Amino acid sequence: MKISEIIIINLKKLKEQRSKALFLIVPVFILMALTVIFASQIKNIQNGIDTSIFQTLKDQATLIQINKLSQNSQQDLRGRFGGGANAGGGPSFSLQDTEFTQTDIATINKIPGVVSTSLNNNVPILNIYSTDLFSGTKYTLNSLSELDSTSAGLFTTENFAYKEGEPIPIILNSNSFIQRYEDWGGKTEISLDFQNFRGTGKTNITSENNPTPIKAKAIEYNKDDLIGKTFTLNFGGLDEIQDYSIQFDNGTQKFVKLTKSEINTKVNDRKTAISKYWDYNKVSKPITYTFKVVGIISDSTSNSSYIPTSFANKVMHDYLANEIKARTTSIPVSVLNSTFTGLTYDGTKFQNNNNFRGVKMFFGGGQGARFETAGGSGNSQPVTYNIPGLVINTSTDGAGTVTGVNTDYNIYANALKTSQYLTIKIDSVFNRTSIVKALNDAGYAYQDGNSFDVFNKIQSTVQSLSLGFSIGFIIISSLVVLFAMAKFVSDSRKEIGIFRAIGMKKGEVVSMFTSQSILYVLFAYVLGIGLGIAGNYLFSPFIYSWFNNFISNTIKQSFNVVPVLSMSSFNSFDWSSILIYSAVLIIITIIVSLVPAYKASQISPVEAIKGEN
Repeated sequence: MKISEIIIINLKKLKEQRSKALFLIVPVFILMALTVIFASQIKNIQNGIDTSIFQTLKDQATLIQINKLSQNSQQDLRGRFGGGANAGGGPSFSLQDTEFTQTDIATINKIPGVVSTSLNNNVPILNIYSTDLFSGTKYTLNSLSELDSTSAGLFTTENFAYKEGEPIPIILNSNSFIQRYEDWGGKTEISLDFQNFRGTGKTNITSENNPTPIKAKAIEYNKDDLIGKTFTLNFGGLDEIQDYSIQFDNGTQKFVKLTKSEINTKVNDRKTAISKYWDYNKVSKPITYTFKVVGIISDSTSNSSYIPTSFANKVMHDYLANEIKARTTSIPVSVLNSTFTGLTYDGTKFQNNNNFRGVKMFFGGGQGARFETAGGSGNSQPVTYNIPGLVINTSTDGAGTVTGVNTDYNIYANALKTSQYLTIKIDSVFNRTSIVKALNDAGYAYQDGNSFDVFNKIQSTVQSLSLGFSIGFIIISSLVVLFAMAKFVSDSRKEIGIFRAIGMKKGEVVSMFTSQSILYVLFAYVLGIGLGIAGNYLFSPFIYSWFNNFISNTIKQSFNVVPVLSMSSFNSFDWSSILIYSAVLIIITIIVSLVPAYKASQISPVEAIKGEN
C-alpha cells in the first residue's frame, strides 16, 4: 500500500471518527497553545530580568561613590571634637579632613581598572528655592552639588548633559523634601529650656513642655509624578527677614514674635544699608532657570541634589555677575565680613561664611534675627546681611584677612574644587573587588556593600523554571501521544484485522498508525500555535503589570536607576524555543507512536476479528 493511500485512509478516519481523533488532538492543541504562551513569557521575563536587574547591577557596579564622612570618619571626628578616646590629645580638627581634593583624584586614577574619578563639588549658593515643584509649597534646596554625566549614571538613565535653551536636568534628593513653618499656638512668646547634665556632655531639650515654634514636616510626593516634571528654581535673592527674635537667660531660649512695625523696621534698615553700595532691586532679585527632574534619590548621608558640572559653572558665573553688576560704588574693606557677608576666596578655594547657617536657622538665627541677653537689655550682636553673589577676597596666608572684593565673573570655574563625595568609574564589574581592595590599601577605608547573591538566586530561579518547563513539556507530550495511540490501537483491533485480512503487511500497519499520530498532532499543532499567539497577546498586559510591580517592590528599593521596560517587551515570541519544542513534539510523536503501532502490527487478523465480536 502506498503512502498516499495510507494518508487518505487516515484523513477519512479523522472525518468519520472525530471523537477518537479529539482524544489526541485536544491535549496536543492545548499543550502547544500553552507552550507558545509559557515559552514566550518565560523568555520575556528573562529578558526583562536581564535588562532591569542584571544590566542595572552591571552598570551600577562600575560606579563607586565614596563618602568622606562615612561612619568611621564620623567616629574619628567625634574624637577630634573631644567626645571620644582622642579627646584632648588628638590632632586639631581641619575642614580638609572632611573633603576630597584633586590630590585624591590623582591618587585613585593610578589604580589599575579605574577609568575616571570626579568630585561632587558643592555649589556655594545658599538661597535656592522653587514655588512650582510642589503645589502650594515653597521648596528650599539647601544643598546642590555638581555631577558629571558619567557619575550621573548612578542615579539616572536619562541624558544629564546641559544644553543651552533646554530645561536643565536635575537629580533631586528626597531627603531635602522638607517644609519649614512656624507654629506659635496663638502665643507671642515661647521658651525652650535646656538642662545640662554635668559630666555627660549631653543636653536635653524638654520640647514636650516648651516646644519651639520653628517646625518642619516632610513634603509628600509621588516619584512617578516628579520624574520628567519641569519646574523653576530661583538662585539668590535676599534672605527672608525673620519675624521673631531670640533671647537667652540661664539656659532658657525665648522666642519672641515681632510686631508688624518691628518687621518693617528690619526691612527698611536692611534696604538702607544695602542701598549704600548696590542697586537694591538688582542685587535682591534672584536668577531663575527651568529644570527637568531626571532622577529622584534618597541618600541617608546627604540631602544634596545634583546638576550638571557645566551648568554649575554657568549658574555661578551668572550669580557672581549679578552682584558685581549691581554695585554702584566701591565697598570699604571695614564693612566686609562685618556688615556684609557672602563667600570668601583665598586665591585658591571658595568658602561659605554661613557654614553653620542651617544650625542658626533651626534655633532661630540667620539674617536679621536679634539675639539678646537676659532681661532683654537690648545688647544685640551686630546685624549682618548676606549679599547673594558677593565674594570677599581674603589673604593667601590662611589668616583670613579681608583684602577686598571679587570682580571676576569666572572665578568659580578656576577655583580649587573640593567635596565630601568622590565618584569613581571602573572599567568592569569583574575588577570591582580588586579595585575596592586597592582603595582600602590606599587608605580610603571603603566598605563595599553590594551583594550579588540575590541576583544570582533570581537568575538561577528563572533558569530552573525554564528547564522545568522543558522537562515537563517532554513528559506530558510523551504521555499524551502514548495514551492516545494505545487507545487508538485498542479501539481499532477489528479494523486492523480487516486490513491484515486483505493483505496489509505489518510494516504498512505500523506506517498507518504512525502517520495517523503525526497527522493528528500536526492538525492540533497548527490550531495550538494560533491559539498560543492570540493568548500571548491577551496575557502580556497582566505579565507586564506583575513584572513592573515585582521590580518596583524589589530592585527599585535598592537602586536609583532601573531601566523601564515597555509593554511591547512582553508581546514578543520566543520562536527559537517554539521551533525546538515543535521538533521535539514531532520526534516524540514518531518515537512514542511506534510502540503501539508495532503492537498493532502483531495482532492476528483472526484474533482481531473474533475479539471484536
